[in-house]
Amino acid sequence: MKTRKVREVREERIGKKSAPLVGFLAVIVVGYFVFFTSKLWLPDIATLKSATPYYQKLVYETYDIYLTQWRYDEKANRMQVIIELENKEVLDQKLDFEAVERNGGTLKMKVMYQDSEFVLLHIEEVPKAWKEISFRVGKENKATRFYTNVNEIERGKVPVKVTENDCKKERLQAQITYDDAQIAEKEKKIKAYEVENEKLEKRITSLKEATYPSEEETQKAEDTILKAQNQIAVNQNQVAEIEKEIETIMQEMIAGVQINREPVYAMRANARGMNDIGSTYIEVDLSAQHLYYYQDGSIILESDIVSGDMQYAERQTPPGIFQLYYKKSPSVLKGKMLENGKYEYERPVTYWMPFNGGIGFHDASWQPYFGGNRFREGGGSHGCINLPADKAAELYNRIDESVPIVCFY
Repeated sequence: MKTRKVREVREERIGKKSAPLVGFLAVIVVGYFVFFTSKLWLPDIATLKSATPYYQKLVYETYDIYLTQWRYDEKANRMQVIIELENKEVLDQKLDFEAVERNGGTLKMKVMYQDSEFVLLHIEEVPKAWKEISFRVGKENKATRFYTNVNEIERGKVPVKVTENDCKKERLQAQITYDDAQIAEKEKKIKAYEVENEKLEKRITSLKEATYPSEEETQKAEDTILKAQNQIAVNQNQVAEIEKEIETIMQEMIAGVQINREPVYAMRANARGMNDIGSTYIEVDLSAQHLYYYQDGSIILESDIVSGDMQYAERQTPPGIFQLYYKKSPSVLKGKMLENGKYEYERPVTYWMPFNGGIGFHDASWQPYFGGNRFREGGGSHGCINLPADKAAELYNRIDESVPIVCFY
């Protein structure tokens, strides 16, 4: 009896001692399993090809090709790709497209829109566990390839169907997004130069105010001041060059937008006769200085406005039928760049809604009042439609690219 009791106690102790060992061995086994099978269910980060940067030029035969958008809709298992084309030859040639997943082979693809300048495509039924995809333009043996991977791809909604107008809007939005990013990056560089110059100015002031025990020390200080002043001048030149680059981008944005807006003018209509543009539209009566927003034939918003200054021909708001390009909140409106590198004006606004080149709707806190004859008496805008802040906010929340904008005198 005593022997059995001793054996039971011994077995219980052995069990307690072995439990941690069993747990430790289990962790090791699981760790080995994860390590040796991870390539089956995790992306091999080290071997994924880097995503092709937007607007990097690649060449296929007579074409310069630029990737401007590659968006992934995870819920829909769909991707949208936009490429810009520049053909060095007069005659266009037929281009072949193919999308290949790293482990899954060729993917289903559909050309949604194509002309001589750009192509918008959808890649369908993207595998949930995809890692890397190459998009090929041209024949297999000499195709130009763009790449993306699961870590770097842009994410967003991709609709099942898109109209020709939708495709052109997507193209425009891709251009605007890229240009905005370029401008933001350049503005960061300008800020860095300005911060450096502030430090150099403080250093110069400190050196000038100090006293020195010898001519040698004085000469060293003067040399340091001269170097600092030279560096400030170099930085200022760099800032001026970057501002010119920003101005060029902005002008190209406006020029590109104007070109892309041409199809909108196919909606020819008299300002008062809206039958051929539907029952939802915005009417801007430039003579009465008043805006009306009609939805299904009923007015849902109206406001006094201030339009372009009639005392200057180049500032007058042009009549016509337009559509919204995009919306941005907040934004800074800038005039022409002057010879000294500064802008004619810089106006921060909360709501910016361009629809005709550099002309758009926006709030204007500097206006003492809206409506009346202010636009005829020297208080007009540079062409934009100035609105009270509350009305600009309401318009911003209601308007979209499908709403025609009719301006008339």
